[in-house]
Amino acid sequence: MTSGFEVTLREQVEVSQQQLAEAVRSDESAEVHRHGARLVELLDRARGHAIDTTGWVDSSLLSTAHAAL
Repeated sequence: MTSGFEVTLREQVEVSQQQLAEAVRSDESAEVHRHGARLVELLDRARGHAIDTTGWVDSSLLSTAHAAL
């Protein structure tokens, strides 16, 4: 069973991923950094709660997020 925390976290990851993708398309480096950092923070929080996030984030966007840090 999925907890409310996990559902909310996944929703936040999705929003952050969409914002990062838009920043990449718009070539806005400050926004890429901001949304990339938020995405990594959310995934770290999930890991800290032993939540499996496999498949939540497109691998190319995840690479972009890590590169932006």
